[in-house]
Amino acid sequence: MVIPPLHYFPVATAILFPVTFLATYSLSVFLGHTEMDWPYISDTSAYPPESCIFSQFVNLGAFLVAITVYIRYKQVQEFYLSHQMGVASHRTNQVGLILGWIGALGISIVANFQETSVFVVHFIGAMMAFGVGTLYLWTQVYASFILCSLSHGRILLYGRALLAIICSIGFPLMLSCGVIAAQEFRKKDKTKWQPEDGGWAWHVASTSTEWIIATCFFLVLLSFVPEFKKIWLDSPQICVRLTHRDARLFDDPEQTIFRSTYADSVTSTEDIPAAVVRA
Repeated sequence: MVIPPLHYFPVATAILFPVTFLATYSLSVFLGHTEMDWPYISDTSAYPPESCIFSQFVNLGAFLVAITVYIRYKQVQEFYLSHQMGVASHRTNQVGLILGWIGALGISIVANFQETSVFVVHFIGAMMAFGVGTLYLWTQVYASFILCSLSHGRILLYGRALLAIICSIGFPLMLSCGVIAAQEFRKKDKTKWQPEDGGWAWHVASTSTEWIIATCFFLVLLSFVPEFKKIWLDSPQICVRLTHRDARLFDDPEQTIFRSTYADSVTSTEDIPAAVVRA
């Protein structure tokens, strides 16, 4: 089984999202679905056909984010095990995995539920992506602090810490400015916000902060590349549980199931634990 180099995943993710955002922004402006000046990322994908493009590629990006988060989790886990780190470090790494996957799920929700169709669900997805995603960044800052003398220098630590600080300040700023802008908005279609529509300064502050936070996330993903170049993933194994009724398969030379060394020693009436099938 051929597994691509692991650093391809964060690179592909960090490229796919900006390209998708710029493509849907250009298309939505060209079709007159949103204004050129300072739209939210979601404003550029509120109507078809750009919403279809956005959903397809952002869903793919969310999947790549989930894979990248898992690779990072396993990388940190191996370092912790090799250097006998404490329970707190392992728990923080596990929490980071959960937070990263919640953030990836939020990205997928944002892609599938447009703000003009199901705003509440879209908003929940955005909070998961930006809010929980920011918490995930801090778990990576912690991991970088632990590993900086073992895996990488302090440059990555300081860089990730700076990006996490920007997101921590930017997320509540984006949210609060967006709420104030919405209260002062005097028209109905917020995807075509004009300076004379009210709340323009707050709107610009909110949207620009959103784009900055998204950029910070992409940079954090790219910061994994140097470390991912040093690791690789072995081909996985599949374990099949067999009963004694199926044990005759082990004596059939035409079967493709490989005999496990453990199964040879099982003589009781209990289930044979597993036979290993190479993927």
